[in-house]
Amino acid sequence: MKKTLFTFIFFVSISILYAQVAINNDGSSPDASAVLDVQSTEKGMLVPRMNTAQRTAISNPATGLFVYDSETLSFWFFNGNGWQEIKKGEELWTKSSTNTILENNGDNVGIGTVTPDEKLHVNYGNIKITGDDQNLLSIIMEDENSGNEYSISAYEEIRLNTNSTARLTIETDGRIGIGTTNPASSAILEISSTNQGMLPPRMSTNQMNSISSPTAGLLVFNTTVNMLFCYNGESWKPTMNNDGMSCGTISYGGQSYNTVIIGTQCWLAENLNIGTRVDGEYEQTDNGNIEKYCYDNLESNCDTYGGLYQWDEMMQYTTEEGTQGICPMGWHLPDDEEWKTLEGYVDSKYKVGDGEWDNTLYRGFDVGLNLKSENIWASGGYGDDLYDFSAEPGGLRVTGGIGVTFSEIQAAGLFWTSSTFDADNAWRRLLGWSSDQVSRLETDKEKGFSVRCIKD
Repeated sequence: MKKTLFTFIFFVSISILYAQVAINNDGSSPDASAVLDVQSTEKGMLVPRMNTAQRTAISNPATGLFVYDSETLSFWFFNGNGWQEIKKGEELWTKSSTNTILENNGDNVGIGTVTPDEKLHVNYGNIKITGDDQNLLSIIMEDENSGNEYSISAYEEIRLNTNSTARLTIETDGRIGIGTTNPASSAILEISSTNQGMLPPRMSTNQMNSISSPTAGLLVFNTTVNMLFCYNGESWKPTMNNDGMSCGTISYGGQSYNTVIIGTQCWLAENLNIGTRVDGEYEQTDNGNIEKYCYDNLESNCDTYGGLYQWDEMMQYTTEEGTQGICPMGWHLPDDEEWKTLEGYVDSKYKVGDGEWDNTLYRGFDVGLNLKSENIWASGGYGDDLYDFSAEPGGLRVTGGIGVTFSEIQAAGLFWTSSTFDADNAWRRLLGWSSDQVSRLETDKEKGFSVRCIKD
């Protein structure tokens, strides 16, 4: 007994010289990293054991103090602010009556992430809530790459609130209220507001016509003509007939131009008159300045009938169909198809898309009559101008064997399109004093014709 005690004291004393203690039965030195190294292959180590009252009664416990609580049957340590139970991860969740809780109210729960930054943080995963009808709400969130449908279903109505105000209500029978918690029983959708309106989709005529397989009843606001349009199952129709109304006055090059709405298009209601006048004997050139011809080289004729332009000058030396060319910003030179749309809309017999408009020379029934102005046409060949297009008979600048001359003023209105026929020719339109139709034909680009612009 004395020998054993002496041996223990010897080992402890030797270790204390180095501020380390080793407790073992083989005489080995403590590990260099440990102030106390207890080794055994047969027995464990008992830390102080006490009940909860005794543990919590410890006066001024040091941070890191370690005990075993015989009531909770678990280890505890003092963390500087209070006693903390040592548990396995799954033991952080406890059950109390019918509730399952996470004890530490400062903890975040992460699913799919090791750094949750909210009470529940799901990273690239699914949340699924299910139950019987009485559980009211079911939310299913599937993988965004799976193609599966996200869904929210409820046994009672769904209400979405912001700033303590109801913004969206979905009733159990499918009625939807925006800005109201009680949508009318006769309405599938009721939008309520006293200070804001509703904006339908807004797009240009080209964008509207590009909608694939529109459904009858589809509603859009056409920004080209500033009108509300509805698809009737066959074509787009304005909800109000604004034919002949203006889509705004255009100021361009020191001159003001009237405009007119015809169907889904907005046109200048006057021939374009922009640029510096050059005499008809000269070719218009790519010199950075817009050049124009005036009939008989008189500026006064440009004031009345607009300028005459060679095709390349009009296009500003590009061959891109529908380019802006010499038109004002936000407008472009109409192509052959846009002229066909205009003709089919105003003709009383052959409608838009009719094969009649693909023909050459004079076509249609009364298209010319409806487009020509009511005055300044020779020999009484006036138009009815039903749509306020007011086509004017500005004549043309002619090139050929007889040289360069001007011809057909008050007898014919010739208008370029931006569509080419071949390298030397482009499509044009001709309205004559003696015809109620409109001629479509290819013509050499050196001639000088009138120009109308159409809104983008």
